[in-house]
Amino acid sequence: MYIFITEAFKQQAIAAQAWEKLDRARAKYAESTFSDSVALLREDRTR
Repeated sequence: MYIFITEAFKQQAIAAQAWEKLDRARAKYAESTFSDSVALLREDRTR
């Protein structure tokens, strides 16, 4: 029983981290428009 509870907490923490990353990405690109997408694709390719 204890193992299932700890696993549930781990999964909840992982999900919370994922949502935080999504929120940061949304905030970063909130002002972007479709015309900015080419620049964003180029930026991703150079990484």
